[in-house]
Amino acid sequence: MKYWKVVAKCGHVRKNRYILKTFYIKAINGSEAARIVRGMSRVKHDQKYAIRNVTQIDQEEWKEGLKQNREDPYFSCRSIQEQRRLCEGIDYETFYEEKPEPYRKKTHARKHLIHGQREKEWKKERSMKDYE
Repeated sequence: MKYWKVVAKCGHVRKNRYILKTFYIKAINGSEAARIVRGMSRVKHDQKYAIRNVTQIDQEEWKEGLKQNREDPYFSCRSIQEQRRLCEGIDYETFYEEKPEPYRKKTHARKHLIHGQREKEWKKERSMKDYE
C-alpha cells in the first residue's frame, strides 16, 4: 500500500461554487486513490474534473494530513446550520464553477425520440397501403 494526497472539488458551499480540499488516502495506485476519493461524502461525484491532483507522499506527511483533516470543521459538519456556524471564512476559499452544466430533463428527449419513431412507422405503413 502506498500513501496518496488527492485534491478534489467539494460541494455544499453555495450554488455553482466549489471548494478545493485535500484528502489523504492509502491505496495501491493513484487511480484507485482517485476512485476512493470520488466516492467520499462532500466530493462532487458526477463532475468529470472533480479530482484535480493525485500525488504520492510518504507516511509522515500522510499522518500529518489525516490530523489536519480531523481538525478541519468542514469535514465535521453534519448540517448547513452547523457549517455556517463553524466555517465562517469558507466564502474566501470558494471558487465559481467554470461552466455550470445546464439542467436537461431526460424524459423530454425520450418522448421526442419515441414520437419520431412512431411517426416514421406510421408513414411507412401508410406508404405500404398505397402499393396494395
